[in-house]
Amino acid sequence: MGMFDWYEPQPTLMCRKCGAPLGRWQGKDGACALWVWRQGVVAPIDQEVDEECQAWLEVRTAERLPERFEIYTTCDHCDQWVDATGFCERGVWVTTARGRHGESVPIAATRIDKQFRQCARCTHVWEEAENPTVRLAGCPSCGALTNLTVDADCN
Repeated sequence: MGMFDWYEPQPTLMCRKCGAPLGRWQGKDGACALWVWRQGVVAPIDQEVDEECQAWLEVRTAERLPERFEIYTTCDHCDQWVDATGFCERGVWVTTARGRHGESVPIAATRIDKQFRQCARCTHVWEEAENPTVRLAGCPSCGALTNLTVDADCN
């Protein structure tokens, strides 16, 4: 079995198929030392190994994620596989977008009402319920990485 790290997106992402909360995210773009990363925190919050095998606190607090990293999980309720990409700014994980967006260049998205956004590539409109103000999000229709750029007045 290969090594990996654990990830905790904040807010918790929900399964688009059944609506259940998604947990136990894994990824291999970090140090692969069984670190536990929480969105919004600069360094790992834990290491899921026996206490006597854990790295020194100085080592843990010096760890950083790459600018972009991919994570994945399976929904505990419906077995749906889910990929996502984390984005860091100034060394801190700040955004998570569904889909694999390793080198993707974001395209425009427009906010429609309070919780909906529209993809400029395929014109699909979807509800971004977990965090409607998040700047980057994956389009569930065409898979493009979208960047929320314009607010539409649709009242």
